Amino acid sequence: MSSAFRPDALAGKTVFVAGGSSGINLGIAQSFARAGAKLALISRDPERVAAAAATITEAGGTAIGMAATCVSTPPWKPR
Repeated sequence: MSSAFRPDALAGKTVFVAGGSSGINLGIAQSFARAGAKLALISRDPERVAAAAATITEAGGTAIGMAATCVSTPPWKPR
């Protein structure tokens, strides 16, 4: 598969990928890793994000997985 990045295009950079445990965001994270970036994957599911980070690490990249979510509390009380 060809890449839009040179192999070292992101060397020395750290990239945060929200929703990086699966799907297109995981694919994006894998592309960034192949371009030399260090990855921080963020997802709500701790087991899936850890597994996704492990696949990047096993392929020679550098990645950590973090479970997190963004919750917005409205300033009003729902009825």
